Amino acid sequence: MALPRLSCIAVFFAAVFVVLMPSGPLKASPLPSEADRPYFGRIIERARTGVHGPFGDHYYWEDGFHLVTPKKSLRVKLDGRLMADGGYTGADKALQDAFPDLEGGEGSFRDLRVVHFFNHESHPG
Repeated sequence: MALPRLSCIAVFFAAVFVVLMPSGPLKASPLPSEADRPYFGRIIERARTGVHGPFGDHYYWEDGFHLVTPKKSLRVKLDGRLMADGGYTGADKALQDAFPDLEGGEGSFRDLRVVHFFNHESHPG
């Protein structure tokens, strides 16, 4: 008795598979163009690949700002952290009457840290 029910389910899934199966070859969608990529993503990618300076120096960003000379005799890495707090209170008439000196906006730096690494190798020549 369970066999006919199982075969009905198998026939149903086979029919669904045939209906949903593509009729032609599958093709991958084309890669997005430069204009379709998010602006911030393009900036991050450009920072990671970096730029080359007029003397062949390579500047790039990967866990900090890096500068590497062509012969890799000088390597500099700068990293850091900046934490800032800020806020704004929009005062209505009652609040402004109660606190006439209330400015509304406030901002301050909480933390500023700069970390640098410097490596210089002299090559006899």
